Amino acid sequence: MELAAEVGHDELPAHSSLRRRRRNAARAVIGSACDALKELGPRPRRPDARAVLKKTVIWFNEADEKAGGVIETEEREDICAVLEKMAYVARQKALVEEIDEWREW
Repeated sequence: MELAAEVGHDELPAHSSLRRRRRNAARAVIGSACDALKELGPRPRRPDARAVLKKTVIWFNEADEKAGGVIETEEREDICAVLEKMAYVARQKALVEEIDEWREW
């Protein structure tokens, strides 16, 4: 049975569109965070890098809560991997553990 027939023709585009908008919003937030870290220079101060990363995690917390807890294991692992890589690139390895403490998903 086709998915469109299973969920109803009108429901499929809205669900797909909503998921795409969430994904695009998440990419934009990550992109903005990367830009902000880049603006801090090659060796940012830890409090400055922390502020950027924490703001990003808080956005994901709020987005997940608003969407009803949609961040599942695979997404969680991917998001955490990106945030950890951002911390390493900013030369702030110590922030990796803090990232886990900030997140609610």
